[in-house]
Amino acid sequence: MSRARAAAPFALATLFYAAFIFWMSSAPRQVPELLQFSGADKLMHILEFGVLAVLSGLTTSRAAPQQLNSWHLAVAAAVTLAFGISDELHQAYVPGRGSSFYDVCADAVGALLGSLAARGTRLL
Repeated sequence: MSRARAAAPFALATLFYAAFIFWMSSAPRQVPELLQFSGADKLMHILEFGVLAVLSGLTTSRAAPQQLNSWHLAVAAAVTLAFGISDELHQAYVPGRGSSFYDVCADAVGALLGSLAARGTRLL
């Protein structure tokens, strides 16, 4: 099986999840009462972008040579952070939403932790 064919399902999952994040960011924020505590917003960013980093890492690890594991981790984190930055820029233009440097920081933490978690569990 070619590397591109092996990476395709993970690439599709990554794209669909990124599209879901974009779609959710396009609506005014509606936070369930259960998630209305101090720091909940940042925790959600960390989890959301951690999952995206895992999916990105799975895609790169299937598409590139296996001996480049550190490269997979770096690419997954960088792609995820770039998407997080673009998501914050997008939210700046959505009524009822805002853009925040601290949200980008939470996205970066999620990107790094997601990449490291995937690597630590041998997914990458």
